[in-house]
Amino acid sequence: MENPKKFLVSISHDKMEGKINKTSHFDNNVTTEEVMDALKEKGIVFGILNEKVEQLVNSPDTFTFPSVIASGEKAVSGVDGSVEFEKEYHPKIDNHDKVNFRDVLSIPSVVENEKIARLHLPTDGEPGKNVLGQVIEPLKGKMPKVRAGKNTLYNETDRCFYAQVDGRLHTDERFIRVQPVFQVHGDLDMKVGNVDFIGSVVINGDVPTGYRVKAKGDITVNGTVEGAHLDANGSIFITEGISGLGRANVNAALDVRTGYINQAHVTAGQDLFVENSITHSHCHAEERVFCQRGNIIGGSIRAGFNIEAKEIGNSMNVSTSIHIENVFIAEEKKTALNKALETKNNEMKKLVTIRDKIKEIKKVQGKLPGDQQLTFVRIVSSIEKMNKEITSIQEELKSVNATKGDNQNCFIKANHRLFGNVQLSFGKESRRILREYKYALAVLEEGRIVIKPNHT
Repeated sequence: MENPKKFLVSISHDKMEGKINKTSHFDNNVTTEEVMDALKEKGIVFGILNEKVEQLVNSPDTFTFPSVIASGEKAVSGVDGSVEFEKEYHPKIDNHDKVNFRDVLSIPSVVENEKIARLHLPTDGEPGKNVLGQVIEPLKGKMPKVRAGKNTLYNETDRCFYAQVDGRLHTDERFIRVQPVFQVHGDLDMKVGNVDFIGSVVINGDVPTGYRVKAKGDITVNGTVEGAHLDANGSIFITEGISGLGRANVNAALDVRTGYINQAHVTAGQDLFVENSITHSHCHAEERVFCQRGNIIGGSIRAGFNIEAKEIGNSMNVSTSIHIENVFIAEEKKTALNKALETKNNEMKKLVTIRDKIKEIKKVQGKLPGDQQLTFVRIVSSIEKMNKEITSIQEELKSVNATKGDNQNCFIKANHRLFGNVQLSFGKESRRILREYKYALAVLEEGRIVIKPNHT
């Protein structure tokens, strides 16, 4: 006759746990073999808790029923992939006491070919096993959803993201992008603070007194600039005008275009174009100054080749200084351009040499390794960019050589009136205007400043 069962063994729904309970036939004479047979009969072969078995065998009268006698090993899920940025690229506020209270926003900027971030692949995880000995597959980690967006490149070889242009880094849940323009939606204020950006800046409001805006590209202000400092490696465009309060400094490597200028210092690497008037300001343009509908009153205006306004001076004979300095500017500019051209040509030779060497390697091997392929792409891109820069310098040199010493391009023009107490200068030659002229054109002839009728 078969011995009655002393134990009742059950398995949890997920098969990760086995429990033992006693039956009505249980007695204190328990052997290890009886316990193991009961577990085996139910199919439990993994995760048996030996210390529980020993307790049941050695101290059955104190053993608590029901009790877990076997426990499976859970699978360890894989870790999701992630994107690790090389730097902290989230705009943040710096409240350090020693920092200028207007230096608030740190703009996340990158340069061309800079490594932005590294992709860490997800892991597979580790398998588990239930009490029946069955393997439990782990949940694998997920790949990040982030992809290379506009103006960025992902390199499969080193699993890194690279910037393709200079600009502001922008990231979200889907893309890493580089935006060559930084925008301020409204007036520049304490929430934004001073701006120093590697690309172009657009401010859709005013720039109040005391703030600084610096950009390696252009600066556009869709409002008024007060006693602030603006510096751009490109051009500066100001929709309303400059109310400088004697404190504004606006400097552009290329053009400055604005509605008006009042009590400000303005410098343009090329042209200064003012829709209305320039009053009590000090302005310097390497090529020309043009007031479309307004006057030049007070202060000093200097230009490389010509200065033109509706009126120069006023009926109160406010002291106004107008100076043409093309001879000096042209020579200095020509020297600087030639030096820049020589530097660019030398850089181009080096780039072409590297490119040709990589081409030879590709010709021999048939295919480039990932890192060399990336280098080749960068070199080709740099050569294209360098060619454009060299062409631009060559065109500028042609322009300087064409205008240098050409007196027809050097003039001061008042399209309505030229008032008294205006100091006119062409290089070292100077003449103070003692009376009012209508429709006046001032030019340099045979070393003398001559006032002619302006028929245009």
